[in-house]
Amino acid sequence: MHKSLFTIILYLIFPFFSYGNYQIDNTGKRSYNFDNIFSLSCPSYIELRDRESQLGTIIDSTINQTFKNLEELISKKTDIDLSTPLYRYVFQPSGINSNDFQISSASLKTYLRIIVSIYYEDDITEEDVHNLSSEDIQELGAYRYNSYQQLQSSLVGANLVKKHFRYYPAKRIQYGGKQALVYEYIRPASDESLTHVTQYLFYTNKRLLIEIIISYKETDKNKYYQDISNMIKSIKFY
Repeated sequence: MHKSLFTIILYLIFPFFSYGNYQIDNTGKRSYNFDNIFSLSCPSYIELRDRESQLGTIIDSTINQTFKNLEELISKKTDIDLSTPLYRYVFQPSGINSNDFQISSASLKTYLRIIVSIYYEDDITEEDVHNLSSEDIQELGAYRYNSYQQLQSSLVGANLVKKHFRYYPAKRIQYGGKQALVYEYIRPASDESLTHVTQYLFYTNKRLLIEIIISYKETDKNKYYQDISNMIKSIKFY
């Protein structure tokens, strides 16, 4: 269950891009179809990152060295498996894709990232998640939160993590007819700003793991919480 932890660190710097088809409903929401595996609806102020945009080009030009440095750090500090997803989609505030510098710069001032990753999963099934006891879920949560704290300490220092890192009890929810494990926590950056992170893990009987990671500044929680909750509730599996 380590494979998806790597996404937490790389969601801004190392996006593996894929493209989803979407339709716009009468409220302005965009409904994305992810490779005919599942779909969900995103608020109109969120766009799928475009690797051909100026930002995408910059990321691509630095991606190899960034990955090499992070891979070395993670291999030294943790036992995380650096598995590569089959597909990864990165969502961001609308306007960042623009090749108009003023528009993209203004959009970058808002921090909101939604990372959708699809992994091959041969160990854990939908039934396994269904059969977990409450004690099992909390034990899994304790393991993950400990891993997150160790990794964050490697990046920003143990003192900041000890001072600011907070987490919510792990839980199991059901949306789209499937159950997911949910891990939610608040992590500090080097400048002591706080980021609210929620990770959803949907295990399917198609030997796939659907991971959705949502992150935004803790000060923006009231701004995004309801829209993001509605987005997760809109998920439909095929």
